[in-house]
Amino acid sequence: MARILIVDDDATVNASLAAYLEDFDHLPVVAENGEDALEMLTDSAVELALIDLRLPGMNGEQLIVQLYERCGVRHFLIHTGAVHYSLPDSLLALGITPAQVLYKPLADLSLLLDAINRELSRQ
Repeated sequence: MARILIVDDDATVNASLAAYLEDFDHLPVVAENGEDALEMLTDSAVELALIDLRLPGMNGEQLIVQLYERCGVRHFLIHTGAVHYSLPDSLLALGITPAQVLYKPLADLSLLLDAINRELSRQ
């Protein structure tokens, strides 16, 4: 069981992912933008963050850097609808790899669960 931060500006995506993760005994924490996500984590921690890239205000890449630096989050998955996405140097420097990028829509949510388990097993 892990606390997993889900940040997506689409409330339907958030609700769907949260419900799916709850079915596997994870504890989802949901935010619709980066600023809310950072505020939520001032009092609690998460083991993994699942971040959309296109967010209102702070974008997903900026949020990941902030979560790493300010909140100590070390496990990330990127959930994006961008077809041709390349990791920027700022995320590569944090150790994020292309294997941590999931593309929307995920036709099979078991791929998400596999990615979460793989990421949480990394040191």
